[in-house]
Amino acid sequence: MTRMAPVAATAAAPKTLTLVRYFGGAQAKHWVTTAAAPGPLYRREGTFRILAQPASGTRALYSCLNGYVLLDQFVSARSDCESPKSVRLGRIGYVYLKPPKGVKVKPIYRCSIPTGSHSEHFVSFRSDCEGRPTSGKLLVEGRLGYVLA
Repeated sequence: MTRMAPVAATAAAPKTLTLVRYFGGAQAKHWVTTAAAPGPLYRREGTFRILAQPASGTRALYSCLNGYVLLDQFVSARSDCESPKSVRLGRIGYVYLKPPKGVKVKPIYRCSIPTGSHSEHFVSFRSDCEGRPTSGKLLVEGRLGYVLA
């Protein structure tokens, strides 16, 4: 009789969600969500894989609606959406605060184009927020965390 070596337990892969960056609509705005597109005129621009549940070294991200600018949806690491006038639409998932060992990740940045009443936010893998906008000034607001690559 041959003895079998014990099989080491492997950690289950974390459950993930697809965070989608949409662009379009009547206002030609960005919308970033793990839910469905906000309307039929929005098209997918990119996707990011985020964690569905908290894990060590992660923080929650929230979908928020800017209370100062019409249809300016943004992603925040703060549950209060950074302003008493902003509205929290819900928690969208979790990102790593630092790149964890053994997990392939990419940084994700929050960007904005403040142009008065048409201001908008979006997220990007690029630290330069994808370069120069066609109108307005582009602001890199900071790194939100790290998403799965």
